[in-house]
Parts: sequence; structure tokens; C-alpha cells
Amino acid sequence: MSGSQVGATSIVKVPLRRLFEGPMSKKTRKVDGVTEEGQAYRLETFPNEPHSSRTNCQYAILRSGVRVPFAGHSVLERVEFRERNQLDGGLAHPTAISLNGECRIFFNENQVYRFKYAEMGVAIAKLPAVLDRLRRFPVSLSSPEKIEREFTNRPVYYREMEAVVAEFDGKQGRVKLIPDNLWGKFDVEPWLADASSRKDHDGDGWIWEDLLSPHIWWFRELKSCGSLP
Repeated sequence: MSGSQVGATSIVKVPLRRLFEGPMSKKTRKVDGVTEEGQAYRLETFPNEPHSSRTNCQYAILRSGVRVPFAGHSVLERVEFRERNQLDGGLAHPTAISLNGECRIFFNENQVYRFKYAEMGVAIAKLPAVLDRLRRFPVSLSSPEKIEREFTNRPVYYREMEAVVAEFDGKQGRVKLIPDNLWGKFDVEPWLADASSRKDHDGDGWIWEDLLSPHIWWFRELKSCGSLP
């Protein structure tokens, strides 16, 4: 919504109980964002605005219950680039000092992805494509609550095998997948058996995979009990 569409600011009180609605506990107020001044708010869309021809008007409801027109960013994005010099081999057997670069991406101050790089210029060139994919991701990444609700137990395909998302790890930019079959293991092709390190999978009973991996298909639908195979 552009600034010209906001119109005159109308201040309306709303019941505070509405700030407690949502998937979080009753003792925790659900928020959609925080202003630069530290004011938390919740977004709501109203079909019609009184004394106006505008429809689907979006408002921010502050902690105090005050309602104001919202024309800000629904998702605040932040990107960090960090470079380190790493001692390869450790203190016991040092072999060389190498560059270790990492780009971290935050949505509404919650880290949702990261990728490593060796050259800053390459990382900066890669960033727009990564951000575009995260913005258009099939599952909402705008808040920890939405991530927990929409990722947990989500059915997916992993390398054309049925799987379920067991965990989301934004700090590493990955998801934990478990097989969705009777034998509880992924049927990994022989030439891929050693492709991942042991820390990324456990006897094919589960596996950590990059969030933006081309091997994950996010639109698998569960078959109903009466559906044909």
C-alpha cells in the first residue's frame, strides 16, 4: 500500500483480547512486527473502512489497542555478511589459514537462511536470487509461529520419495526430513550413499537438506483413506 493510499489517520480503540488471538499461548501476545521505536503491532485487514470507498484496508494494532493505517513492510529483511580467517586442521595439526565467509538472512529479525562463500563479490551477486526464492517460498517464513505451524509434519517429496518435514533450522538454512514409509528409511541411490557427511544423515532414517534444495518438492498432498493408489 503506497503512502498516497493511506488517507487521513483514524485512531480507533479495539479490545485488547484480540491481541491475544493466534497459535501462541494465551499469556503471549502475537505480533507481526516491531517499529523502529520499539512499538510491537499486529496486522489486520478490514473489508471496508468507515466513511471511505477503500476496501481491504490494512491496519496495525498497537499494544495499547490503538489502530493506525499500515503502509510499511510486512516483512522486514536484514542481511549480514561475515568473514573470518579459519585455522585449518585445528591447533593440534594446523595446515593453513583460509577464508570462511557466511551470509545470514533474517525475516522480521528471525534468521531463516544462510549460505557460505569464499569471495564477497560472488556472495553479493548471489544474494538477489536467494532473496527472491525466500520471498516466494511455498511456506511462510515471516515469523517463528508460522514456520512452526506450516513446516512441522509437512508432507514433501525428497528425491521423488515421500517424506515429512520434522524440523526447521534457520541458522543453518536447512530442514530435517524423515521418510514417510513403512520401513522408515530413504532408498538413496548407491552413487549418492557417500554424498553427505555422517552428521547430515543417520543411516538414511533422517537427513538434513538445504532449505532451497532442488531435491525437495513442497507440494505433496496426503492421500485420503478412500483414494485409489
